[in-house]
Parts: sequence; structure tokens; C-alpha cells
Amino acid sequence: MLRKNIYNRHRKLSIIIAFPVLLWAISGFIHPIMTNIRPRIATQQSPQIIIDSNSLKLPLDVVLKENSIDSFFNCRIIELGNQFYYQVKKSADEIPNYFSATDGKELENGDELYAEYLANHFVSKEKLNVQAINFVTGFTSDYNRINKLLPVYRVRFKRDDGITVYVDTQQSRFSYATNSMRSFLTRVFTLLHTWSWLGNLTLLKVIIMTLLMLLTFVNSIIGIYIFFTTKSRNPNGNETLKRRRNHRFTAIFASLFTLLFSFSGGVHILSQLQKDDAGKLILSQNILQSESNVDFAKVQQLIHQAVHDFSFVKMNGQLYLRAVVLNKDKNNGKDLMKQMRVDEPKIFFVNLSDYTLLQNGEELYADYLANTYLKNNMKPSETIAITSFDDDYDFADKVLPVWRVKCGNQTVFVETSTAKLRKKINPVGKFDDYSFAFFHKHEFMMFAGKTAKDISTMFWVAAQIVMIVFGLILYFKRKKKSS
Repeated sequence: MLRKNIYNRHRKLSIIIAFPVLLWAISGFIHPIMTNIRPRIATQQSPQIIIDSNSLKLPLDVVLKENSIDSFFNCRIIELGNQFYYQVKKSADEIPNYFSATDGKELENGDELYAEYLANHFVSKEKLNVQAINFVTGFTSDYNRINKLLPVYRVRFKRDDGITVYVDTQQSRFSYATNSMRSFLTRVFTLLHTWSWLGNLTLLKVIIMTLLMLLTFVNSIIGIYIFFTTKSRNPNGNETLKRRRNHRFTAIFASLFTLLFSFSGGVHILSQLQKDDAGKLILSQNILQSESNVDFAKVQQLIHQAVHDFSFVKMNGQLYLRAVVLNKDKNNGKDLMKQMRVDEPKIFFVNLSDYTLLQNGEELYADYLANTYLKNNMKPSETIAITSFDDDYDFADKVLPVWRVKCGNQTVFVETSTAKLRKKINPVGKFDDYSFAFFHKHEFMMFAGKTAKDISTMFWVAAQIVMIVFGLILYFKRKKKSS
């Protein structure tokens, strides 16, 4: 009687979860294919400009005064059309304005023009025709949360493959590239795997998906129990026994990974209920026009190296120029997904009150940012530059380089170039990171390379599909026979 009840419950639970699990499995099989079908682009490396102080005909403070800007959040120098422009952000949330370093005039639609230039730079060495440019402030089915960077521009070119590039103008960097095929697969994945069709009903989606994951986990345990407490009979030509035997052995073969997929998936879904401040900026700095009188020639003489980027940093009441040095011998740009690392940039902090260098300025700034986000004022026990992905900060975190700062029992990852918090480690989040990486995405196979990891994922997902199909055949044949 007990055995019959267990069989019945296993059968009923299987029918409840079969269709959702089949959708997850099919879309899970698609995912490695989707990540490998990528449009070929020229580079992921930002334009390597050299800031020449002789080309900056008008000082920044003069340009700001001529354009009636009393204060600003930050400023960089970019090159567009063989001219230098001051890229000025009046506030943290505003789109930058672009002012010529030659005559001080504002470039109309400057941010959009720069986005077009960057996208073309990343895709091809030849000039391409643009079909559409859109400013993106939120994640979508085409540009999902895994890409991390916001805001960005979506630049679609007039090409047969429908190539589209997402670029971050405020850091002159590449974010994501897609084409018609990859875009189609991405939409299929988000519909079937993350259930984007439920829209913004986050709590409802979490409840439904977690419940289904739990039922899948429990049903797998019931199935394993049935396997080890019953014996398989020889079919001897009996089709029903043959179908039962097929399901029995495919299920026990796939069951371990059914448990791992459902457990890690459930934990990952529940973790979405946590407040996530990653990528958000709460640091506020206001730089007065009178403070922006920077002698770039003096800065270059002080550093003795070619500067290719800079920004302003206010730290502990003092204003610094954060100068990034160009290193022509290094290349960060071919493919982050393959390289899984970047070179550590060489950065100088110039005190603008006396034009002296701040020793270990980048590390001190990382500490300052960490204390700002953790809302404390303590000396970090560990501050390390992270230039490659590891267990705590993996490929899903997307952005490199960052700094890992440990204060007491809290650890954060901060991006000094943007002053943004990129990740905050807590016990729940850390457990989710590990379980999702190893049990769901098969990171345990990374020692053999990404291809081996993808093959492992696809093989065991395919095993889930076979198990479900055999189970459904068994169920409906039995139901048809009983009717």
C-alpha cells in the first residue's frame, strides 16, 4: 500500500513539474549555444588616445565659464573626429555634455555621436552605416541583467546580420554585441528559462518558480527511493515494462544533476529577493568651476608618461586628478570571455592643491569608496586589485578591473574608475554564487576550459530532457491503456 502511494505521488508530481522542467531544460541546452554564437567584432579595447596638453587650447575652467557651468560632477577628455572634447557630467545622473577643447563650443548630440564612434570602433575598422541609436537606462530581454553596465547606448548597424553593439560612453568601453540570431536565442532563453513573460511580477514569479524547483527536488528524491527499493523486471517483449525500464535507468542516470539543477536554481531565485545595490552610485561629489583650473602640462611633466584618460576625485575633502597612463605594450581588448582577465592599469593621483603625487592613491580611493558604501570609517584588513575572475568575483560579475576591500566581516568590490559598488558579499549571496556557479553552470569543469564546461552542461541538460520524455511516454501510454 505504501509503495503504491509513493508511486502515485511520484506520478502526480511528475505531471505537475514536467512541462516547466522541460522548458528549463530546453532553454538550458540553448544557453551555451547562445553564448558561443557571437558576432565577430574588431576589438573590445577602448580607443587608446594620448592626451596632448598642447592640443587643449582652452583650459577646462575657461570652457565651463563660457558655457555658464558653475559646478560639475566629473569630467574626462575624449577624442572624436581628430578633436579633443571635455566630456562633462553636470550631475551623477545626467548625460554628459561635450565641449571642444579648441574653441569651447558645445557639440550638439555629442553623447550620441560619441556612442556611434565607439560602436564603429569596436565592430570594424571601416566606416559603417547606422540604422538606429537608442539610449538604454534599464535592462531588457535583449540586454539583460548579466551585462551589468547602465546606462548604455544601443547602436544597430545596417548590415545583413543585424549586428548591434551596446557601449558605455562615460567610460569609452564595450559592453555587449549581438546579432539577429543571438538576439532571437536570447529572447527564447529569457522567455523559457527566466520567465520574462511574467514581467515585473517579481514576487509572484519567485514564489511559483521556487515552488516548482522544490517539487522537482522532492520528486527526484522519491524517484531515487523507488529505484533502490524496487527491482527492474525483464521486459520480455512487454512494451509497458520496456518503457518503464527506459525511464527508470535514464532517471537514475540523470537524477544527481536534477537535484543539483533544482537546488541551485531555487537558491538563485530566492536570492533575487535581496536588495541589490551593485552598479549603483551613491557617492556624491560636486566640483566647483573655480577648482577646475588644471595645468595639464604640469601634470604630464610630473608623471613623465603618456596619459590617455583622467577624471576628478574628491576624497577626504581634497581634490585629485586621477590620471590613467597608456601602456602600449599591453592589450586588454580582444575578448574578455576568452581571456577572463585584464591588465592592471597604471594610475596616478595628482593632488591639485600643490601638484604632488599621492602614493598608493588608487588603493586609498578603493578604501574610501568601500567605507562610503559600508557606511563606516575603519581601516580595511585587505585591499586587493582584482584583474581576473575568481570564486568570489566570477564572470557573471562582468566588470574588470575592480578592487576587493575587506572591512571586518564585510567584503565589497568597488570600481574606482566610476566610483561604483560592483558587488557586496553576504552569506546568502556567497552561498548562491557558489551553488549557482558549480551546480547550475558547471564551473567545476573550468579546469578543462569553457568548451568542456559547455559540453558538460549540455550533456546533463539533455539527460533531463530524455528522462522527462521517457516519463511522459510512460504516463500517457499507461493512461491510454487504463481508459
